[in-house]
Amino acid sequence: MKNQTDLADRIMHLARMMRRRPSAHDHHHSHGAHRVLAILTEEEGIRTSDLAVRLDIRPSSLTEVLHRLEEQGDIRRERDEQDSRAFRIYPSDKAKEAFSRQWQEQADWRQRFNNCLTEDERAQFYALCDKIKAFLEKEQEARPPCDHHHGSPHHGRRH
Repeated sequence: MKNQTDLADRIMHLARMMRRRPSAHDHHHSHGAHRVLAILTEEEGIRTSDLAVRLDIRPSSLTEVLHRLEEQGDIRRERDEQDSRAFRIYPSDKAKEAFSRQWQEQADWRQRFNNCLTEDERAQFYALCDKIKAFLEKEQEARPPCDHHHGSPHHGRRH
């Protein structure tokens, strides 16, 4: 049996399992497209530039995602009445219905997941997570900021 004393390995394994679980969102949408639709359902008519800021991505990358979503009939773009150079983005009825259904599937899964532990076990788990979080925060404060992030391609850069 694998050594159970390495806490970091256990946490990383759980994190990988959470990422690999079957997703509630449509399989024909990328993760980025799903994030766009999530924001659009909350904030219909957001300007393209504001959406790029919210997503923390380059406008050119957002344009590619929006083009695909528009081709699939999931969004529509309209010129901004106050600024004819800008566009406002709206989700289609089809996209809103699909997102609502996916949101409910995700909520159902989260309920099942939360119920895998008893109330007492969840309280213990939360307390342990808080203790680990406090340790990690203290470690971060003790280290000077650096530009590299141990090989992760996503830390510290825009997509």
